[in-house]
Amino acid sequence: MAGYQPDSDSTRMATQLNSTARYIMSQAFAPSTTVTYRRAANLYQIFCTKTGKSFPFYPLNFQDAIQFIAFLFQCKLSANSISTYLAAIATINKLHRGVDIFGSFVIKKLLAGVHRIRGSIDMRLPIQIDLLHALVDSTTQVVATLYMQLLLKAIYLLAFHAFLRIGEITAKNESDATRPLQWKDVAFHPASNPSSCVITLRETKNSVSSQAIHLRAAAVSQPNRCPVAAMNHFQRMRGPQAGMFFILPDKRAFTKHAFNAMLARSIAWVGLDASRYKAHSFRIGAATTAALQGIGDDKIQLLGRWRSSAFRKYIRISQLKAN
Repeated sequence: MAGYQPDSDSTRMATQLNSTARYIMSQAFAPSTTVTYRRAANLYQIFCTKTGKSFPFYPLNFQDAIQFIAFLFQCKLSANSISTYLAAIATINKLHRGVDIFGSFVIKKLLAGVHRIRGSIDMRLPIQIDLLHALVDSTTQVVATLYMQLLLKAIYLLAFHAFLRIGEITAKNESDATRPLQWKDVAFHPASNPSSCVITLRETKNSVSSQAIHLRAAAVSQPNRCPVAAMNHFQRMRGPQAGMFFILPDKRAFTKHAFNAMLARSIAWVGLDASRYKAHSFRIGAATTAALQGIGDDKIQLLGRWRSSAFRKYIRISQLKAN
C-alpha cells in the first residue's frame, strides 16, 4: 500500500527475527571454529583501523584481502596462521555477500609465497587412486595375520572414499574406545550383497551439536578395491561384539599411533618416502581426486564436511605435477 509505514509492533518483530537468525547462524559453527573466526575478525578490524578504512568493513574486495595478507605477514604470524585467518575472513565475507577471496589467482600465489618465505609448507602429499590401490596390495606384505590385513585394507579404502579424518575411526589411546566409530554405527545396504556402506559418526572435529553425521560409501566394480566389500569382510572377521569398530584381535582399541606406523610400512613397501605421506594424506587425496574429476568446490566442501574455504589448501594438483 502506498505510503505504508510499519508500526512499532512490526518493527519489533523484524528485530526479533533478525536476532533469531543471527543466533541460528552462530550455531552453524563449532565452538573451536567460532573462536578462530573471532580472532580473525579482531585482526581484520585492527587492520581496517590502521589503514583508515571506513565502517562498515564488510564486504571486502580482492585488494583488501591482498593488503590483509601483507598486514598479517608484517605482524610476524606463521604461514599456517595467515592461511587460517584468511580462510575465516573469506567465510565471513561470504556471509556479507562479498566476493570469493580464495577464487583469486593472486591470492593463491600470495599464500604460496608466504608459505615459501616462512618455511612452513605442508609437505604431505595426496594419496590418490593408484597409490591407494598399491597400499591395499601392500597389506598382505606389511602385516602377518589375515585379521590385520582386512582391518588395514578397510581403513585405507574407507578413509579415502568417505573423506575421513583418521581420528574419527581410530582411538587416541587404548582408553579412548567409546569416541571413534562403533560397531553399531556401521550398516550395509542391502544386507546381503551390499552396494553401499553407511557409517554414523557421533563425534567429529567440527561437531556443533549432538546430532550424528551419516556418511555413505558406494561399492566400486573391482571387489579388491571396494570400500564396501572391505568393510563387510572385516566386519565378518571382527565379529558382532559391541564397542569400537576397528579393534585389534585381542579386542583392544586400534589407535592412530598404530595406524601411522602401519601406513609408514605400506608407503615404504610401495617404494615412496614415508615422511611425505601421513594419515591426513587420504583426506587430501580424496579432495585432490575430486577436483581432478571436475567436481565443484561446493560439492567437495560438502563431501569433506569442511565449514570454511580452508579445504582448498588440501587440493594438491601442483604437487602431483611436481612429484
